[in-house]
Amino acid sequence: MLGLGSGQVAVLSARSNKCILQFTAHEAPVTCLQLRRDEELNQEVLVTGAADGSLRSWDFSSGKALQTFLGHRAAITCVQFDSAKVVSGSQDGSVRVWDLRSGESLYGLYGYAPRTFAL
Repeated sequence: MLGLGSGQVAVLSARSNKCILQFTAHEAPVTCLQLRRDEELNQEVLVTGAADGSLRSWDFSSGKALQTFLGHRAAITCVQFDSAKVVSGSQDGSVRVWDLRSGESLYGLYGYAPRTFAL
């Protein structure tokens, strides 16, 4: 799976190395992504982060956007999530925690470093 500078996400076949799915996730370049199975909802969930500071969650099977997470003031550099929360780091130096289902910002950590690159 690739996050592209065009704002698209592309999924490649492991067997043929050909693109089997491509869709527009953001208006800005996709800078990070994570895919995991949500057993509670019985679906594959994809979370994407972008250079414009936005994050989105997707029902990977249908391609339907689930939530948009807004609050970072610079590019998203890293994302991790579980069945309840999304944690994101940004070039604005913050780490934010979001509710996966509602998209609500739960809390943030600010000022520990000029940029956050890994969680």
